[in-house]
Amino acid sequence: MIIFGTGTSHLGAKRVSGTCSHCGTNHQMILHIYQRYFDVFWIPVFPVGKTGVCECQHCKYTLRKGEMPETLRQEYQEAKAQFRTPFWSFAGLVIVAGLMIFAGIMGAQDSKQEAAFIQNPQKGDVYEVKLSPNQYTLFKVVDVHGNTASLQRHAYETDKVTAMGKLKEMGDTAYFQGVEKLTKVELLEMYERGKIIDIDRLVKGD
Repeated sequence: MIIFGTGTSHLGAKRVSGTCSHCGTNHQMILHIYQRYFDVFWIPVFPVGKTGVCECQHCKYTLRKGEMPETLRQEYQEAKAQFRTPFWSFAGLVIVAGLMIFAGIMGAQDSKQEAAFIQNPQKGDVYEVKLSPNQYTLFKVVDVHGNTASLQRHAYETDKVTAMGKLKEMGDTAYFQGVEKLTKVELLEMYERGKIIDIDRLVKGD
């Protein structure tokens, strides 16, 4: 469950001229300016404006913007402009941007690795293959001879790419015994056309 809402943070205070309309004390009015922000899981994502109140230091009577006289409202607007929006109120956006950059870098590295795998198939490689828009299965490399790879097709198919892991869990006995032979050029074409969507290669020591 995603928890989101809004929060406020005190930016600063400024003494303003005038007389308290409640107790009549002079020069005791303080403007407090707050930053409002939208948050997700209590992490600020982006600012949504500033607000403030004016408080009498003598009697603690407070005025909100709509209750302020015109002269005080002008000082309120000036105070809002004086206190800048803090950088941390964009923390959520910075985190999301960082995650997107990281995902992009990792995706580029994965693509580079997969391109190397497809050009140099090895026995034991497992290809996730898209047969049609809603039809997926696995092919396993069982032999490589020169520029040709021999592959066994998985006996089962799935209509969800997220279910490919379940096919892999069935083990080697779930593949047909017959082989299909494809050249490295044909495999590369399938990869570039998006037919081969992922490649698993067991690293030595796994």
